[in-house]
Amino acid sequence: MLQDIRQFKDTSVLLQTVAGFWLLTLVLIGVCGSIIKIIAPDGLIARTIGQGASVGAAAIAAMLFVGAAGWFAREWASPGEKNRIVDIVLYAFAGAGFLFVLRLATGSGF
Repeated sequence: MLQDIRQFKDTSVLLQTVAGFWLLTLVLIGVCGSIIKIIAPDGLIARTIGQGASVGAAAIAAMLFVGAAGWFAREWASPGEKNRIVDIVLYAFAGAGFLFVLRLATGSGF
């Protein structure tokens, strides 16, 4: 009986580790894919600012904006709300990563 409980516990830990690995992988793909979509020469920043500004300046401006938003956002939410916001952002990037992988698998590009 005790051996069955240990085996179930080991299986549970293994499944949690595998699930955590795939979640981390999807989050990293989502973050990297989002950065590529934003900073690419035909990306969101280039379309917003136009071809007059260089891509490097647009990328630096985008990073400064994201940094400033993160700096100010830490004061706006209580610790309980921060945990929920972090979970939402984590799963949003995991979803974006899943969509990027799906698009690559179907051959429609990144």
